[in-house]
Amino acid sequence: MFTRFAVIFLSTMALAQTQSAFSQAIDIAGRQRMLTQKMSKELGLIALNIDRDAQKQALQGTIDLFDTSLKALMAGDAERGIPTPPNDKILKQLEKVGKMWEDFAALLRHGIDTDGSDRAVLEKVAADNLSLLKEANGVVEFYVAAAEFAGIVESGTVV
Repeated sequence: MFTRFAVIFLSTMALAQTQSAFSQAIDIAGRQRMLTQKMSKELGLIALNIDRDAQKQALQGTIDLFDTSLKALMAGDAERGIPTPPNDKILKQLEKVGKMWEDFAALLRHGIDTDGSDRAVLEKVAADNLSLLKEANGVVEFYVAAAEFAGIVESGTVV
């Protein structure tokens, strides 16, 4: 009797941990989409000389957040409750986002260094942020599909 109870209890705990891990990963991946747009806006405000110093600081913080979150999604982060990608499809999508991110981050850093005065950089950021947003959204979609496949009802599809 105790053994049966222990198995049921441990199975319930494992499902709860899995659900929590999927929820955390989906939340972080979903936030990445928003951050692509936030960084583009911050660079635009720098270019328009609207509270330039504060916007530079904000943009650097957003760059750092996107970067650390992407690394956590790719490698897992036990402290933040982010598991390693549960399948190769998600990992490959994260790697695709990572490659795009390297170029996009370089553009943003150049934009900070030039006070947003380089028109070519602004135009490239305006174009590339949508591509990065689309691929980041793919990560969310793959995580939601993986959660559903694992039998976990996830609110990410609603959000």
